[in-house]
Amino acid sequence: MSREKPTNSTNFEFQSNIMTKYSTEQIGLQALWWDSRARQSALSRDDSARKRRNQKKKTEENFLIDAFQFARQLFLDSGSGPLTAQIE
Repeated sequence: MSREKPTNSTNFEFQSNIMTKYSTEQIGLQALWWDSRARQSALSRDDSARKRRNQKKKTEENFLIDAFQFARQLFLDSGSGPLTAQIE
């Protein structure tokens, strides 16, 4: 049994067929990646909006419970000590 040596034209066709499959696969993978990226971006945006909405609701509730105490908390920094500056 002797095998025939492939000619240059069949070798070229084989290589071009592989490259075509590779580029098609790359295009499909890129499309999937962009789709998943868009979904992640939308989820992140929605999550941020939900957090802002909940924080706003909580702030409004605190204000309605006691407006004076809420205003006092705005201007007082709890946990901060006296400010000191060194003169050089």
